[in-house]
Amino acid sequence: MTVFNINQPLHLTKSLKSISLVLMASLLFACQGETSAESVEAIVEQSTAVTTIASDPIPVTETVADAVEEVASPHHHSGVTAVPATPRAPADFSTLKSGQFKPVTEQFPVSTGEEIEVTELFWFGCGHCYQLEAPLKQWLKNKPANAKFKKVPAIFSARWEFHGKAFYTLESLNVPEKAYDDFFRQIHVQKRGINNLDGLVKFLAPFGKDKETIENAFKSFAVDSKFRNAVKITKASGARGVPAIVVDGKYLTSQTDAGGTSEMFDVVDKLVAKAASER
Repeated sequence: MTVFNINQPLHLTKSLKSISLVLMASLLFACQGETSAESVEAIVEQSTAVTTIASDPIPVTETVADAVEEVASPHHHSGVTAVPATPRAPADFSTLKSGQFKPVTEQFPVSTGEEIEVTELFWFGCGHCYQLEAPLKQWLKNKPANAKFKKVPAIFSARWEFHGKAFYTLESLNVPEKAYDDFFRQIHVQKRGINNLDGLVKFLAPFGKDKETIENAFKSFAVDSKFRNAVKITKASGARGVPAIVVDGKYLTSQTDAGGTSEMFDVVDKLVAKAASER
């Protein structure tokens, strides 16, 4: 999980981050014997990157300052490939443990009507968010019948803003689901960032979108409105990092809170049942 302390002063955050990065680099030197200058620079450049324990179930987080709390039906624009659904029966939420979830900082309205909204807060630049895509798609195959899933790009800093607007631009342009997967893959597998409008134009060219169309969508009122709402949801959720999942605009959980990836989805199922019982 990538963590960001939204309350930390910027200059102090950068200083603490620099110290932590040096320590991380030192550990890599010790573990690998030899580490090139390029590798150290990559660590600094990817300062929001995370490390995953091979066996999972709990990701290791690069913290900023003293943050010890973790945060973070598919549709055409969800960013997750649609899959055949086999809905589950309601889960027994009486077995929920208090440490597995928490109430959001400020409850926010949902847009799913009678269905329970399950919102993933994510960032295209987050390694754990990319790794979560496969188990997320698996969960979507048999999510609770009364749950509806949506993605919301988390906006913790100016650095995250472009990817948030890029996500809503993809949605506005009605691109195929493959574009979302390719966006993630280009960053985390091909190691080629998409960090500005020119990069987005180049990325979307193979999907038949011209520069003017892309730029107009990116700067449109619709994309800006959704982006501003994503900022509000990020703050209201109380999340300290991504990936994180908010259920019905009321409850927040994550892999770290739940104890692992499969455990998190089990908690989500129970929170869906809990939220439904409270309506």
